[in-house]
Amino acid sequence: MTHPNAIIVSDAHLGQAPERTTESFHRFLREIPDRTRHLIINGDLFEFWFEYPDVIPRKAFRTLSHIRQVVDAGVQVTVLGGNHDRWGRDFWSDELGATFYRDGASMDVAGWKAWIHHGDGLIESDRGARWLHRFTRMPITESTFRAVHPNLGFKIIRKLSSDLADQKRTEEEKQQLAKGQLDFAKGLMEKESDLELVILAHTHRAILERFSDRKCFLNPGAWFEDGAYAEVTPSDVKLLQYNSLSGTT
Repeated sequence: MTHPNAIIVSDAHLGQAPERTTESFHRFLREIPDRTRHLIINGDLFEFWFEYPDVIPRKAFRTLSHIRQVVDAGVQVTVLGGNHDRWGRDFWSDELGATFYRDGASMDVAGWKAWIHHGDGLIESDRGARWLHRFTRMPITESTFRAVHPNLGFKIIRKLSSDLADQKRTEEEKQQLAKGQLDFAKGLMEKESDLELVILAHTHRAILERFSDRKCFLNPGAWFEDGAYAEVTPSDVKLLQYNSLSGTT
């Protein structure tokens, strides 16, 4: 049975999130083949991700095996890098059969012409945040880290991960970022008149703004906080929440 819908999830931050959150996400993945034929993971699936030529973070193994099973069941899986897991390479396509984008991408989402981006580096006003997002995108940053032994590299990241964490933002800062995303999406749609859906994440704030029947801005929210995700059908966009205890929506 084919499903013309798409399911979008972001900001699970697995590796830092509690184990019950990880287990809930794995249960969610096991249900995906019965619910959709297109799963979109819009950044920060992991608290940290980096691919060496022959090494990946071991804590990611169980999640990756679940994603491979989703792909093997005939589901298209699209993964976008976030500020915590942008440094992906061909592992996603070669080993998992998923499509990976480091930054934004235009694509068809359940019949909607969409532009998707994790959202980091687009609207931050803080100079330090802007510099950090620019720094992670520099080729020299990745190549330098790749030269470090994995054991040391992962240890460094564990010590620095708090500097990348979004939990340190104040409520006012979160509201400003959410408004900034909304303004960004509105401006992008005004600039590209045929664009129908803008999907961002990163702020951990679920937002669904309908500019018209066929013009929407979507932020599915943060999975690690409350099991938030979204569904796009050919005629509608919905914000949903997965019950981590019962495994139901």
